[in-house]
Amino acid sequence: MLTQKILHGLPLHKKRHDGGGLYFVKSSRQTGKWSFRFTRNGRAHEMGLGRYPEVTISQARSRRNQYQEQLNQGQNPLRERQERRHREQHHQSVRFSQVAEECYQQRKLAWKNTKHAKQWIQTLRTYAFSTLDKKPVGELTSQDFERVLQPIWYEKNETAHRLQQRLQKVMSWTITKGLYSKEKNPAAWVENLEYLFVRPYLVQQPCPHPSLRWQNIPAFYAKLCTYQAYSALALRFLILTIGRTSEILGCQRHEIDQHHKTWTLSESRMKRGKAHTVPLSSEAMRIIDVLWKQHNHAYLFPGLNPEKPLSDMAMLMLMKRHFPEIKAVPHGFRASFFSRFRITLLPHAYSGDWIMTRTVMSKASMAQVCRTTHASVCRWCSGA
Repeated sequence: MLTQKILHGLPLHKKRHDGGGLYFVKSSRQTGKWSFRFTRNGRAHEMGLGRYPEVTISQARSRRNQYQEQLNQGQNPLRERQERRHREQHHQSVRFSQVAEECYQQRKLAWKNTKHAKQWIQTLRTYAFSTLDKKPVGELTSQDFERVLQPIWYEKNETAHRLQQRLQKVMSWTITKGLYSKEKNPAAWVENLEYLFVRPYLVQQPCPHPSLRWQNIPAFYAKLCTYQAYSALALRFLILTIGRTSEILGCQRHEIDQHHKTWTLSESRMKRGKAHTVPLSSEAMRIIDVLWKQHNHAYLFPGLNPEKPLSDMAMLMLMKRHFPEIKAVPHGFRASFFSRFRITLLPHAYSGDWIMTRTVMSKASMAQVCRTTHASVCRWCSGA
């Protein structure tokens, strides 16, 4: 067994065995190097354990024991170390932008809204990549993410809040992939960034979609009926069915049942991932009849390219062009309906949220209330 006194008295360049495959070679009066020799599959191997005195006798023995344990488990400690160093070198070259792009490519497959998908990665490219790519992703800390969020947290809080959530998602993905060795997510809000920033709801001012007063909708609808563009017909269909813009524009022929006067949307078409059937009023059916006489394309409201639907800006641009005095957006008609619903349609236990999400009651009761409600909307819009 080697001791400190024995080490000082050893001759230069002579290998000395400490036991268990641990060897020491003295390089000069004050320095030397440690190595571990072992045999695997009939072949002798030797691997360095560090230089002396940086690595003490006890540390060298500890490393020997660690590698000996790997041998006992059937592993090759030399190969394991080489692979670990290769991984570490690879991790040193990986930057946040790389893992964010990979994470994005996987996550976007489950998203229905292409606009959201573009915004998701664009916010990271705009606000995060240049700052976080200055060091390997494995070395990022909470302070790095603080530097990303601090400049916009108060001026653009909604954007900053969404950016923080996306940063957290990317880092969780990175940890799961084994590219970040620390257990704590440095971009997490809870027990982390919440101590560095004011909570979003204390900064943000609620900004709902601009909507038209429900009392003014009949007059608006009457004027809208004077336009025959696809965008005008789509907007009328949106108002009558209380649908979302993406649902309306994505409406296809096979979703319409003329006999039963229904419009069925599959799970993939619904925001909540649940299939839904919308009863169509007589006015909505008239719009469908007009469209089917005009074309035989798959989409009910085709765009310039008949194989694709109208642009998601088409209805908004129509409102700005022909109704400049109205400061509302297509999605705002859902809020208009909700306001009228609470006051006049079903002033009992069910709320306006229910008719838009369809999550309460039996199927039979739900169908009856839906049909009654949509018929009421039709009479309301037509001024009857």
